[in-house]
Amino acid sequence: DAGSAIDGEEVEQFVHWLRHSDDAWETLASDGQIDVQRHRDRSLCGGVFVRLSAHLPEVTDMALVANCFLDFEDRAKWDAQVDGFRIIDSFEGNDVLHYTMHASPLSDRDFVVLHALLRHEEQRGLLIYSRSTDDKFSPATRSAVRAQQYLMATEITEHPSGGVRYTTISAVDPRIPFLPKWIMNRLVPS
Repeated sequence: DAGSAIDGEEVEQFVHWLRHSDDAWETLASDGQIDVQRHRDRSLCGGVFVRLSAHLPEVTDMALVANCFLDFEDRAKWDAQVDGFRIIDSFEGNDVLHYTMHASPLSDRDFVVLHALLRHEEQRGLLIYSRSTDDKFSPATRSAVRAQQYLMATEITEHPSGGVRYTTISAVDPRIPFLPKWIMNRLVPS
């Protein structure tokens, strides 16, 4: 249910999927520190379902990496694609967040998501987890196309060989009505 809060059961399902599904992802690019992958099952989330993992051996402070994602005022200084972060409401440990994605040459896309920050029980780290919620929190406007974020999750942990590892999984429908999802899927490089 899009209007219900993100809860432990939802996050547990995601974490299980994140940790036990490496064979479900095909590598699009890899350089030893950064891996970009696409889910093999193109029927999921309209086919635009990607995972980015990076090992940052020179970074030892997980808080620094988390700050890059969570300090919206600072993020506006360096992220030219996503901005306008605004917390609309909070309930049951979730923030209702509105933000805009610039999708040039297309119109901007905006999102209304539930956003939760969770601490790892098994290892030192955290999970930033969000998904679209009910538009009642922020009705769509003419300034942007309301897009659907099935899932956006960033896991930040200590890397076993030192430094920080982060993995971001993104499943987004940018709502391009004149472009069938199978063509959108083809636009994600292979």
